[in-house]
Amino acid sequence: MSDPSRSVLVMDQARGASDGVRFAHGMNLLAESLDVLGGVDVTELPGVGLEEDVLSLLASTRRLGAVQAAVTDRFATTGAWADSGARTARAVEADERQRDSEAYLHLSPISHGMWRLDGLLPAEVGTHLSALLTAARRRLRAEAKQAALSAATDRKSTMPRSRSNGP
Repeated sequence: MSDPSRSVLVMDQARGASDGVRFAHGMNLLAESLDVLGGVDVTELPGVGLEEDVLSLLASTRRLGAVQAAVTDRFATTGAWADSGARTARAVEADERQRDSEAYLHLSPISHGMWRLDGLLPAEVGTHLSALLTAARRRLRAEAKQAALSAATDRKSTMPRSRSNGP
């Protein structure tokens, strides 16, 4: 694992460099960061604060997608894709379509009011679905808790009061 302070120092030095050098350096940092994140056992992370991490990862995914689109566009306009052995932007898009076509999601009722969910989703779609399901589960739990409190309050208000025979 690399030293984060070293990465900041190298990035500071790269600021004055050409765009090509800065791009290559950014790609190296991205690869290192992904290696670090990929090696983390997420089951060991504390649950507190993960929602911010999910949102941060989603925002980073979008930013990376914008950079990828710009680089893909530049690649397509340079004519470099015509070199033998190079993959064209169309081939990359075809690979993405192929990956997306392999995605599926099945939701089916089983027994006793339970449902079975099974699927294979692209990372961004899976992240969105996970966040939606977590939010829905929290909302349902809060509604159930509120209903239970309301029912308990209703039971107390309808219970007959005991009569007092006086002092």
